[in-house]
Amino acid sequence: MRKMGLVIAAILLVASASAHAAGQDKEYGQPFQFLKSLIDKITLIPGPPGPPGPQGPTGPQGPAGPQGPAGPTGPQGPAGTTDGVQRVVYGTVPAGGVVSPGVGYTVISESYFCDYGENPSPPGGRLSIPCAVYIITFDRPFNATPVCTATIYGSDSFARKPVGIIITPLDRSSVSVATGTTNQEGLGSFPFSFICVQ
Repeated sequence: MRKMGLVIAAILLVASASAHAAGQDKEYGQPFQFLKSLIDKITLIPGPPGPPGPQGPTGPQGPAGPQGPAGPTGPQGPAGTTDGVQRVVYGTVPAGGVVSPGVGYTVISESYFCDYGENPSPPGGRLSIPCAVYIITFDRPFNATPVCTATIYGSDSFARKPVGIIITPLDRSSVSVATGTTNQEGLGSFPFSFICVQ
């Protein structure tokens, strides 16, 4: 009963205040406008922040950004190593086998008649051709048996055809070169060039 009396008293107070304000200012002409204005002017004190909410789902990945500028060039690496040519001996030997001293090798030559397959007449015989054998000895031996090649020098291969040449490395210090021709009227000695590499 007491609460009901308080409510009625409050309503009468608001009604009288509204009527009084209506005569003073047009802003309060409507019912309860004065109460609304009073509430708007009261400064609200914010309460403490609530707890953080749950984390939302991860969004989609964004597009890739533009490529950045190229970085600086690194330092040069160390020089590589590889097996290469350790020594080369080469020269030209005349048909007589005589070479000048100080060229790095000496030559000894001898003329022969070399076997050249079977002779059709008489059957079972051997065909011999003029040939020459040159032994080239190096002033300083190689560390191992070298790889050598040789070829007839000059125009003799055309003047006395056919002409053959065979080169055979003997050891670290020497190599054998044989030249020959099937031309029985010619000689088996021919100038040649050679090269030995290790």
